[in-house]
Amino acid sequence: VPATITFNLGESGKAESIMLHQNGDHPAKRLEDEGWKPDADCLASYTGRYFSDELETFYTIAMEDDQLVLQHRRFDDVQLKPDTEHKFTGGFPVAIATFETDASGKATALIVENGRTRGIRFERMD
Repeated sequence: VPATITFNLGESGKAESIMLHQNGDHPAKRLEDEGWKPDADCLASYTGRYFSDELETFYTIAMEDDQLVLQHRRFDDVQLKPDTEHKFTGGFPVAIATFETDASGKATALIVENGRTRGIRFERMD
């Protein structure tokens, strides 16, 4: 399809709008996403120790300064940032962490992804 997009940057360098050039010019403003902001009780419901049969390893999810941290004995701690409900983004070795919960909201499993590796299941042990 013959089309181009122009990003219109604000003073901060962040794109504030775009212009789609296809059969005319079509402007669109950036929509700010408020994002999911879990409270401390919600975050605490994810803390615990998780084990993967496939990888034969443990991850610990802890709270530090009102933020979740993924810990492993061989890697640096990874701060987990809320993305969408039950889903967090991190860094190496876990880029995406998604929690499965029971009816009460307590996490029962952790599903992790990192690039081409997806769907690695860690069961909650505590």
